[in-house]
Amino acid sequence: LGLAITERLAAGAPEDAEVAQDLSISYNKLGDIERLLRKRQAALTRYQQALVLNERLAAYAPENAEVAVQLSISYRKMGDMREELGDCDGALDRYQQSLIISERLATGAPENTEFALNLSANYICLGNVERVLSNGQAALAHYQQALVILERLAAAAPENAIFAGHLCSLYKEIFIMEQARGDSQAALARAQQFLLVKNRLAAADSANADHALSLSRTYVDFANILRDLGDSQSALTYYQQGLAVLERVAAGAPKNTHLTQELIVRYERLGDEYEAVGNSHAALDLKKQALVIRERQVASAPENAMFADNLRTAYSLLGGMEKALGNGQAALARYKQALVIAERLAAGAPENSGFAVQLSEHYRILGDTEKALGNSQGALALYQQGLEIRERVSPSAQEVAKFAIFKYESLGHTQRAQGNSQEALALYQQALEIAERLSRSAPE
Repeated sequence: LGLAITERLAAGAPEDAEVAQDLSISYNKLGDIERLLRKRQAALTRYQQALVLNERLAAYAPENAEVAVQLSISYRKMGDMREELGDCDGALDRYQQSLIISERLATGAPENTEFALNLSANYICLGNVERVLSNGQAALAHYQQALVILERLAAAAPENAIFAGHLCSLYKEIFIMEQARGDSQAALARAQQFLLVKNRLAAADSANADHALSLSRTYVDFANILRDLGDSQSALTYYQQGLAVLERVAAGAPKNTHLTQELIVRYERLGDEYEAVGNSHAALDLKKQALVIRERQVASAPENAMFADNLRTAYSLLGGMEKALGNGQAALARYKQALVIAERLAAGAPENSGFAVQLSEHYRILGDTEKALGNSQGALALYQQGLEIRERVSPSAQEVAKFAIFKYESLGHTQRAQGNSQEALALYQQALEIAERLSRSAPE
């Protein structure tokens, strides 16, 4: 309704610049909404309507800086849409038209921060399109032009979060380009510049946890990029720095469950990264730090099945890590902790067959561990408990039979390794009999 009224007013008074300007702003806003809704053609139509008006206004008043700014923005919005629609040549034309205006404005009023910011935005847009066209050198040149402007603005107003935000975004894009073309030293220097600005913002408003959290996540973003590009050691350094910031933020808000969960995930993922580069002991230490928090979660909310199940998984994974490091007894202790939780979950929800099957699997894992430690009788008892659960809850006789075969074969291997050939043979015979029955019942 508001648009229809403005259109009528503009049609009735085409010489009224103020009405025309209001209408062009309305068209641009509608275009922005259509663009957010992914209705690109509709957005393009609205931006084109705004452009027609702004071109007419600029022709009437070529010295009017406000009109020139709006025309520059219209050209840039048209360029954005052309780029999104895959018309890179059309996008370049529109961005160049916008650039000509913004350069003229910025040159005429070098102290005007709005003009400078508008000019930097045009350089960045041109750089983005050149990147899409694989013109890396041209893209980098445009980014460097924008960088000169943004660094000047940020230096003049270091407390301005908008300038700092634009500068950080640009540092990140240049970092990615320099790293992709193999210039690791330049890329790391750029990352340091980026983080310097982020650290300054966080320090300027130390009470603002959002700034610190953003900084922490930025370290992770850079670490992910470095890891994907094969620089694992630099990535680990950034992961650690990001974790240190998050630890401080979480310590200041111990009741914030979202921060607590993010801290758990960060410890565990950093543990994965250390494990990937072969540092299993560092990985284990980090997983243990996550475990301490998970234990606190369960202690504070013992009725929360999700917390309990996550802790069960953590104990089991730690057991696997201890086992891989040759720490058999430590692995056994972790597996037993996981079993206690699995038993509690299964007892608390007897109708949940998933918990029951999960419990049987924990008995099997404990059986394997006892067997590896030479406790055949203990292993046999654990295997039997797991088998009884499978028989009770599994609708599939085949699944139960396969579990039983595995159990007898595993025990047979243990007896054989200990030189007890007769006992091993008897166990293998039991496994064979079950396998034969299974084969007859399901020959396929």
